[in-house]
Amino acid sequence: MTCTRPTWKTYIYYYRLIVPLEGITSLKKQEALISYMMCYEKNILFYYSYLFTCPNVVIASDLQVKKKKTVLYKLVINDYMYKNDEFEDDEEYQAMLLTNPNDSVVLVGTYNLTFLYNEFGDLYRVNTTSLAPPIYIELTLNQQRRVEKVKSVEGADTRVETAMIYNNGFLQQVQSEEISSATDLTLQYEYNKKQLPSIIKGEKKSKEYANRLKVLFEYNTTGELTSIESKDRKFNLSYDKAHNPYASLPYFYTHELHPILGILHYTNYIQKHNITRIENSDEITTLTYTYNQDNLPTKALVRNKLKRYNSNSDSFLQYEYFYKEIEIVE
Repeated sequence: MTCTRPTWKTYIYYYRLIVPLEGITSLKKQEALISYMMCYEKNILFYYSYLFTCPNVVIASDLQVKKKKTVLYKLVINDYMYKNDEFEDDEEYQAMLLTNPNDSVVLVGTYNLTFLYNEFGDLYRVNTTSLAPPIYIELTLNQQRRVEKVKSVEGADTRVETAMIYNNGFLQQVQSEEISSATDLTLQYEYNKKQLPSIIKGEKKSKEYANRLKVLFEYNTTGELTSIESKDRKFNLSYDKAHNPYASLPYFYTHELHPILGILHYTNYIQKHNITRIENSDEITTLTYTYNQDNLPTKALVRNKLKRYNSNSDSFLQYEYFYKEIEIVE
């Protein structure tokens, strides 16, 4: 659409004309003034029409600027295991060997995740298309663009529904229901002096049982998470200096690594860099990355080593990250 913008002189004239008529005694002058105002009122109406129909014009009271943003739009997780003669009688293992006849590793499974964003660059849906039936996660945002509800759907059935409660912008409580098993999970969040999650208390219960947990978080001087402690087990974390694929989101989010990281989802903790090592008393998980020119990871190789046997596990994971530029409104 081609828009012709009225000159600023038009609006200067118009606002100069908005004066009381009581001081003008001449009827002809009043009529002339009113006629002049009506003429320029048309231009004012055109000006506002221009603002709302032309894409690159903004109103100062409702400033919206469009910009480019690089986002993670696809994640492929490949699950491998090393060839092992102990499984040679297993039919499923033999079927896998047929697809990997000349390799020292066997591809066990592949999981494709795609990420969808709204016009503001907010994540609102994650699709897992490689599973049958397909699974997707749907995020509902409130007026402050914080995640208010999360729904996990498998095929046509809703499996998990989660609701978030905030206080002064901080996530205070998460209430989650696993519908098929009638299991409820409640999480309560406490924050340290730097306003980062320091303690998360939880209770998971069903008709048959109730479990409680308490997770402690420690950070370094730059606000990066360095350790997680739960049930007398402590996990120490190390990082690279590259950009994290999820760092552009206004909350913590990840699909990788240790499951205990999941309870940090949607908190205000932002992971700026990539975890390269997770260590506890039993095992070490190492992550080796390949990066692109923007210093974002394109691949990650994830291996576990059991300290007791001083050997690597029989399997490993490979992550493949894919990015694209989207146009967002700020």
